[in-house]
Amino acid sequence: MSLILQAAAKDGASLPLGQLLYLERTEQWDSPAQGLIADFLAQPPVTEIARLTVRDPDAGWEFDGYVDQQDFRCGGDGCTLRLSARSRGGALLDNEAMPQAFYGLRYSAMMSRFASPYGLGWQTPENPVLSRFSIAGGSRVWQVIRDYCLLAFGQAPAVREHILYPKGLPQTAARQPDRPLLSLECRRQPTRTVSAVLLRGKRGDYTARLRNFDDPIPQYPRLRYRVPGNEFTGQDLAQGHETILNSMRDYEVFTLELEGQSALRLGDMVELEAYSGRPLQVGQVRRIFSQEGHRTLLQLQNHRWMRGGS
Repeated sequence: MSLILQAAAKDGASLPLGQLLYLERTEQWDSPAQGLIADFLAQPPVTEIARLTVRDPDAGWEFDGYVDQQDFRCGGDGCTLRLSARSRGGALLDNEAMPQAFYGLRYSAMMSRFASPYGLGWQTPENPVLSRFSIAGGSRVWQVIRDYCLLAFGQAPAVREHILYPKGLPQTAARQPDRPLLSLECRRQPTRTVSAVLLRGKRGDYTARLRNFDDPIPQYPRLRYRVPGNEFTGQDLAQGHETILNSMRDYEVFTLELEGQSALRLGDMVELEAYSGRPLQVGQVRRIFSQEGHRTLLQLQNHRWMRGGS
């Protein structure tokens, strides 16, 4: 393996790592954090590891994050250490935003306040302004960013390599997988999609209905009800649409297992006409390094639902 790994204690001191047995790095289009799992040979005692850095000089990527879980195990086959970590973007998932209301909030000001402090860069295709934007109590920072993008751009944001794209990942021309195909799976879950979201109005009735016009089984309704907050704004409407979109993203998912390390990235379009009848977009990349060999697992989805249904 060409990977370079470094571990650090809570005080920043460098810590040794045993022989690497297995490493898996995951990047998901709708998460600000990369995930990483790594297994090592180990010997007691094991010092608590706080931070983990991994570099792949050949592929040109780097992981820098904090350890969520550390598992040390000894058995008849020896001792092993497993580290589960997330990149710094995990702080957007762990932190709540202060409940407050904004008036005339521009996109650039929003990102400077809620993305930049956590190490997340952001693309600026436009700089719209929302006349009113509210943050409810208990909202995570990442959800606040998603709600703003849905309102300001009408689309769900996406993250690739620590950069946020407010209107979804840029698409590429569809191409065939660039590595030998080891396996292909397709999962469809029609009953897990949402047929419609009903919003409660100021009079307490549920007359406002958001329909899923791409419902795969309209004869079998699956309804959701949403109670707006104390202040009626467009956020409840946007979140209702997101409920439908989330269900459609998981409706049909293809998983490709490729031999070696693929150059395909999040957002790339992959040609799968023989299996799906249309190109699909990469929504998740899992890169696996092990003593048995290297693999790339790609999760492919309908690009319409990854860009807010447009």
